Amino acid sequence: MLLLRTRADIVAKHIGSVIEEFPTPHAMATTDLSAVERALRPFGLRWRARRIHETARVLTNAFSGQVPLNLELLLELPGVGPYVASATLATLTGGRVVLTDTNTVRVAKRVAGLSVRGDARRRKDVQAAIASLMGGQTTAADWLAVIDLAATVCVLRDPRCADCPIKGLCRHGIADSGRLSQSNTVGGRHSGRLPA
Repeated sequence: MLLLRTRADIVAKHIGSVIEEFPTPHAMATTDLSAVERALRPFGLRWRARRIHETARVLTNAFSGQVPLNLELLLELPGVGPYVASATLATLTGGRVVLTDTNTVRVAKRVAGLSVRGDARRRKDVQAAIASLMGGQTTAADWLAVIDLAATVCVLRDPRCADCPIKGLCRHGIADSGRLSQSNTVGGRHSGRLPA
């Protein structure tokens, strides 16, 4: 839940102090909301503290302080949607899941040449494309690799297609190599536009 709308490097920098202060859901559930807000301030998005505090209370009261290892039960937790539930299962169980977030959607759109707008994460065809590109359900380590690729190479603006390890399989990367010399460049750099 901390990675929602917060960069991974920010979470990595501050997560240790949060775990030290709240080592269990019970520790967080039994403290005042203001203490949770203070601990989570470095992550931004103040509304998140209330939701995480509420989730800790539900975990403590309904699940004896344990995170359920069932997708349907995870989805019943406050603030837990398909991505957080799938990421939790993949991380805690090593189970095979399909993670659909902004990063995986961006990579899938470019690799498959999909042209979608809006909140594509919730579209079944996009989810199916992501699953298909990854060879079906995949482990947490596989998804972390895709997310890392999206964060470092397949970035939102000015993707570094020339440096991409899957450029030969990617419709955007293949098209990009032909477009670099065309008018789709700005100041000698690729404009980052997806192929139509």
